[in-house]
Amino acid sequence: MKFKHFRVFNTFGELLPFGGVTVAYENINDNLALICAARCSLRDNFSKKIGRRIAAGRLTLSSDTDNIRYGDVATYEIELNNANFYDELRDIAHEVWNSSDVNNNLPFFLEG
Repeated sequence: MKFKHFRVFNTFGELLPFGGVTVAYENINDNLALICAARCSLRDNFSKKIGRRIAAGRLTLSSDTDNIRYGDVATYEIELNNANFYDELRDIAHEVWNSSDVNNNLPFFLEG
């Protein structure tokens, strides 16, 4: 299992100590990775340790690829051989981040 962390920056490009998304992914065969994410609220300090624990737990519970859920507990599949793999991870992080009413319409953006 591998992880990618996406942090929140304000409009001035300054890293904020709160909010973010941790994406966990694992190979399910030679061509596909199964992906789950955990969102940290803007009310909480970002913790890689907590994000990894939550995202890993969701990935473990979602190993059944027929069980697709939405929101910050969504399960995704991406082709491993895709040259844009990390761009797709970032797109998933943005989707998870924007799925929260609390985070919508705020002048923040994610970068990993």
